[in-house]
Amino acid sequence: MNLFQQYIENCLNEVECPKEEREDIREELKTHLMESKQTYLEEGYTEKEAEQRTLVDFGVDIKIGKQLQQSMYPFRILMFYCLGIGSLLFTTVTFLLTTSILGSAPFIWLLFSLVIGSCLTLYAMNPSFIGDRKIIVNGTLGSLLISLIFGMLQLSTMGGAIGTTLYLLALPLFVLAIIMIYYTTLINTSPNINKVNWKKGIHLINISIGFIILTYAGFLIWGTLAFGFYYRIVLIAIVGIFGWAVSYWIQFKTIDKYPLVTVCCALFTVIAGTFPIYSLFMPIH
Repeated sequence: MNLFQQYIENCLNEVECPKEEREDIREELKTHLMESKQTYLEEGYTEKEAEQRTLVDFGVDIKIGKQLQQSMYPFRILMFYCLGIGSLLFTTVTFLLTTSILGSAPFIWLLFSLVIGSCLTLYAMNPSFIGDRKIIVNGTLGSLLISLIFGMLQLSTMGGAIGTTLYLLALPLFVLAIIMIYYTTLINTSPNINKVNWKKGIHLINISIGFIILTYAGFLIWGTLAFGFYYRIVLIAIVGIFGWAVSYWIQFKTIDKYPLVTVCCALFTVIAGTFPIYSLFMPIH
């Protein structure tokens, strides 16, 4: 790998973007570098000297990459840092507070939440990883919502200024996570406007229904741990989440070639979204 290739890769490591857009940026950077190099060659410099002077003119690769990221997706990395560090702080303090007041706290929730917070922080540190991994990113953000719901439900059983403060900390994290899910999903660089609008509509339906299902799932997890484990209720939650996820995946895969299948699955998603409401009125045995 020559100097220019290494320089370009270092720049792209700081940029979050889809594969097609990444290739466009790579070609554009390469073109500018080669043009600058050619100018120095015409002035009588050797090839090595021309490359070195070109890189000096362009500036530090990492800094250029961060500038590209900021110009394309302003504040997105900062938002991931806020979500990652904020959730780690919220989880740790909430666990310690719950343990000190109630005598115990769910260790599984602590472990789950710390993993989610750490992943979000790593995403912010490695923006190139999340460019083409929207499903993984949104899955992590959705898991964060469940974690925050569970934590807020724990705090709702307590009083005091500390509990209220933690609750107020969780609310903006919850809202920011929702915003990031919509933003991550709806961002699209495709030149086909009609296709983009069609896909955005499908994503809006699925994400909105997903919030209903995931929110209720978090409530069920908290309820079963706090008041007793009911397999039937948990099974309803799992079926709802699984059905929603599979339907969303099928829609994503068939939207271009089989729109009728996409519409049918979208209707199924809407029906699956009624499961949490329906289960409220089901008798528990």
